Amino acid sequence: LYFSAMTYAIDYANSVGTVDPQFKVFLEELISKTGTELLSRTKNEILEKLSVKSIYLLIAKKYFLNKEYEQALKYLSFVPSDHRHYPEAQLTAGVIRMSSGEDNLALENFKNCLKKSSGMSNNDPKIARYYSMIKDNCQTNIGRLYYGQKKYDTAIKSFYEVDKKSYMWPYVLLEKGWAEYYKGNYNRSLG
Repeated sequence: LYFSAMTYAIDYANSVGTVDPQFKVFLEELISKTGTELLSRTKNEILEKLSVKSIYLLIAKKYFLNKEYEQALKYLSFVPSDHRHYPEAQLTAGVIRMSSGEDNLALENFKNCLKKSSGMSNNDPKIARYYSMIKDNCQTNIGRLYYGQKKYDTAIKSFYEVDKKSYMWPYVLLEKGWAEYYKGNYNRSLG
């Protein structure tokens, strides 16, 4: 039923000039049930008109995939710090800033991501796992940031902060190995 309602919501948003504020409240609740997958094919102009907090991350990711980084950062900044998508928004902003050489801002984004994703608890195991994955991604990217700056000791410490049960751990081992190699610790770079 929720997914059918989402289809109606998209059609409604496409047909009106201004979206009713009460509809935005309804849409926010609906997205919490369905996710944003159904909205991923909707044009950005329509999504922007909705101006719903849960949609800002989707809009930003669409701009990111089109390499429109300034637009992506603009929409990521609209995600409030108390929103459930804030950790992922900070992760995405950090990746954009790291790729453009803004290391200090990227580090700030990753640290915000770590702090918020660690504090987001939920009784639902799937949601708890989502935040755990976001946290591990942020921690890994902090290590990558330091690795790129040739601060290998700090990078290695950061890599060790990633949960060993994480799906990121095999990648982290490889990246940690390269940091050890560049430090001259050849035996540690093998395993």
